[in-house]
Amino acid sequence: LGKTGKNFAAGMSGGIAYVLDEDWDFYQRVNKDMVSLEQVEHKYDVSLLKDLIREHVELTGSPRGKEILDNFGEYLPKFKKVLPHDYDKMLRLIAQMEEKGEDSEQAQIEAFYAMKNAK
Repeated sequence: LGKTGKNFAAGMSGGIAYVLDEDWDFYQRVNKDMVSLEQVEHKYDVSLLKDLIREHVELTGSPRGKEILDNFGEYLPKFKKVLPHDYDKMLRLIAQMEEKGEDSEQAQIEAFYAMKNAK
């Protein structure tokens, strides 16, 4: 919920980060070779982001987090979703495998080997 340093996401190969970009300059400090930046628009992402901030406030008593929750509609457009390219590919492959009828665990295994063999 605060400022980031330069070269954010260098070496980021998995996971997702949600970054508050109030000054609209985060793009200048992120390692674009490793990740893509997206608006937080999908209902799953919006819900997850709100839950993460809520948990942060509950655990820390953060006044900043409380302000964001109290004015979530105003702050939401200022958040960016940071998604590593390889992780995104992996998530898409897993979804494709699940659509073909694989259970979650088998889909992950199949996606892993598909990514490994593609390199």
